[in-house]
Amino acid sequence: MADEDWLPALESVKRGNRAAYAQVVDALWSRLAAFVGASGLRNGDLDDVVQQAFVRAWENLADLQEVSRFRPWLFTIAQNLIWDAVRMRQRQSLNKDELSYIQQQGRDPAYPEERVGRLKDLLPTLPDFHRQVLCLRFYEGLNCREIAELLQQNHSTVRSTLHRAQHTLRQALKEDS
Repeated sequence: MADEDWLPALESVKRGNRAAYAQVVDALWSRLAAFVGASGLRNGDLDDVVQQAFVRAWENLADLQEVSRFRPWLFTIAQNLIWDAVRMRQRQSLNKDELSYIQQQGRDPAYPEERVGRLKDLLPTLPDFHRQVLCLRFYEGLNCREIAELLQQNHSTVRSTLHRAQHTLRQALKEDS
């Protein structure tokens, strides 16, 4: 499904067509998995959080007033589940397999492979919040206001975090040149 092609299916779900929820899940699963993966959760926890986010969204769908707000709402549910998972376990650093999966979601084929490899190495070195903001901006295409709403942060905090994260990556890439 294209970017917002799942909206009619969700409207159908709200009208009682339970089977249409599978279309919504299929359309948004990989995006949500990329977001959850950016948090550093390992494969098993990643799948659990994604699945649980969709289950909680399903269970509370009646509370959603505007279907157009479903995606940010779903991502907020996932973010809360991530925090729960992190509190239950000590965080482990993002491994390269998960990072590769995340980067495959938004890779530009024209970008030199060695730079992509270097970015794979650098991304886990960023603070968690910086990594999340970068992934939401460049893999999900969200703007700073949407990211701020999703992460429940101030808009200016997200803008400055995005700027700092990009600056850190540019500096590291410049030092390699």
